[in-house]
Amino acid sequence: MNIESKYWEVPLNDHEKHHIDMELVEELNERYDDEEEAEIVGNPFLRDLAIRVIGIVTVLVFILLILGNGFKIFTLPSIDFLAKSRELAGNPEIGQLRESVVVVNAMRSKGTGFNISPTGLIVTNYHVISDSRIVYVNFIDGDIYHVKEIESFPEIDLAILKIDGEDIPVIDLEKEETPRTGDEVLIIGNPLGFTRVINKGQITGITRLNGWDKEVLMIEGAIHKGSSGSPVFNDEGKVIAVVFATLRSNTDNDDPVGLAVPINHLLERLSIH
Repeated sequence: MNIESKYWEVPLNDHEKHHIDMELVEELNERYDDEEEAEIVGNPFLRDLAIRVIGIVTVLVFILLILGNGFKIFTLPSIDFLAKSRELAGNPEIGQLRESVVVVNAMRSKGTGFNISPTGLIVTNYHVISDSRIVYVNFIDGDIYHVKEIESFPEIDLAILKIDGEDIPVIDLEKEETPRTGDEVLIIGNPLGFTRVINKGQITGITRLNGWDKEVLMIEGAIHKGSSGSPVFNDEGKVIAVVFATLRSNTDNDDPVGLAVPINHLLERLSIH
């Protein structure tokens, strides 16, 4: 649906263009255009209404972006981390890690997972799939697999999903080095409906939650809704932890503090089983 001529009528000066990533705005518009097109095509009234609404929203986003220092809104950090992700994906070694990261589709929720076996063993969070009897996973190449079996570890909010695959790209787990405060990490996940977003982060501490026997990592980075199950990578490209929740930061930083289960907690349980 091409409605560019209808709502791109706000002239931008050089200063405004400098502060707006036009490629990202186009990516966001295309994303929502695809979802709306099936409903409004063939209905002139809905089409004109949608054009007006999108035009108003677009103008407001431009104004808030230009005045970004004076406003704190939820959507602005998402635009920022998409730009960073696109830059990081240009590194072939980092981009290759995305091939093993999946979208986990459960009946009432959606999250992230990653594959650790050529035949298909997907690690994700238990809370993502706990209430679902039907679960699917989507890979970056478009392949979709139905989950055949689930092994759950609710005490550490992790689960392993078994699929029937062959020669599926895998991610290596860190089995020797222990993550430490100050370590820089990479996180790949599906936050806010975007898929396989890559972002940098840093381990800021280790804490113990009420009701948990094991310590978890605190990570500063772009971690939002949909990041549950995201792998956390060290500088060798190995998974050291799995994101499962966030804490609200007491600082002026836009990003919440992520909580991640160290991968050795899962390895301990797999060795028992």
